[in-house]
Amino acid sequence: MLVLAPAAQAMDARLMFTLGHDDNLGNVSGYATRYPSATAEFGLTLVTPLGQAQQFGHLFGAGLQARRLEAQPGLSSLDAELNWQAWLAFGRGFYAPAAWLLVAAGYQEYDSEGRDASWSRARLSLNQRWTSRIMAQGFLQFSATDARESVFDSSAQEWGLALYWQVAARLSLRSAYSRRNGDISVSARASEGTYPRDGSAIRDDGFSGDLYAFRLPAHSHVISAGAQWQINRDWSADLDWRMRRTPAQSAYLATSARSDYRRQQVLLGLSYGF
Repeated sequence: MLVLAPAAQAMDARLMFTLGHDDNLGNVSGYATRYPSATAEFGLTLVTPLGQAQQFGHLFGAGLQARRLEAQPGLSSLDAELNWQAWLAFGRGFYAPAAWLLVAAGYQEYDSEGRDASWSRARLSLNQRWTSRIMAQGFLQFSATDARESVFDSSAQEWGLALYWQVAARLSLRSAYSRRNGDISVSARASEGTYPRDGSAIRDDGFSGDLYAFRLPAHSHVISAGAQWQINRDWSADLDWRMRRTPAQSAYLATSARSDYRRQQVLLGLSYGF
């Protein structure tokens, strides 16, 4: 949950329904098999201000999201989140830069029980308006996941840049690039040759078929783009695309072959605010 500007004066609640396609649930590409699926998501978010002055404010947020995957139902999940956000403006004008701090924690429960996990993240961002319609953002994020099965644990640092453009009264565009340094979980067949040297793989019951899961330290490049159309005061539609590409580090694999890990998602959503 990301708030881009000094926030609303009253409580804001929003219902969201999203349909999409995830082209690689197993996070494996290159010469290996990929595992695509259609997805459906339903969520509710709530944000309420705790206090606000001329150059400072802070907020409390909560969210609940259910996700269903058509091809691999074992990866369907329910995610609950609590967060606290604070902003500080360095000046009083419209173009004054502002810093945002987000601290969030939650729990994610999967049909595949080994993936059940508590998670946390902290994100610091700096927003700067270039014009009345364009805003740039730089951010740094730390995140951690503690799963029931250790192969699904992760710890990561991510930094990046984002750009937001209010094209027209009802249309806004966004794009972002980030670099993520941290663990990724991979699911593959033994015949694909991407198993880890230390033998730390487990049978993955999240997928149909004879697959196993393991964790790799890695760095990833994440690119995203999106658009929002404000239908009226209450309804809005969103289109989002996101791709994460991770060059495999063969030093951790029991093969000298190189296989990149790539995941691409396309989501079309409808939300109602009240």
